[in-house]
Amino acid sequence: MPWFYGLWRYVRSGLDDEATQQRIIAKMTEVADVLESTAWRIPAVPPFDFRGTLGALWKPQQTNNEAEKIAALQLKAINRLSPARRAELRSAREAMFAAWVVTLCPDRAFVKQHEPEILATLAHFRADKLRFVSFFPMECAWWRLQVAG
Repeated sequence: MPWFYGLWRYVRSGLDDEATQQRIIAKMTEVADVLESTAWRIPAVPPFDFRGTLGALWKPQQTNNEAEKIAALQLKAINRLSPARRAELRSAREAMFAAWVVTLCPDRAFVKQHEPEILATLAHFRADKLRFVSFFPMECAWWRLQVAG
């Protein structure tokens, strides 16, 4: 777990004050206790209990057909386990990517002309509720609008 090691190195670097170092150490201890209690399995966002829950559906594939079959099983399992993922991908993904693609137009006047529609699309979805791929194009579109001025 490189992030854990990174925090440990940061605390030992002396870059922060004693109070902050103690807060970091307390949080690291809390996280380590949870990880130890779960046999070092990392808890995941519901509906998954732990990260890697779909690992049982992984095996080396020798052919494209085998890879397709495994992928289909994994997709079926993740869709069953995460209805929120399906709903977000159905409703938000295409709109977010479309908004981003428009902002990629090199004609800044064109982008500016369509800025109200792009912003309306971005505002239609709550960024704090997006958990899957939809957040990436949303943020990219927003930043492109900032660059476009």
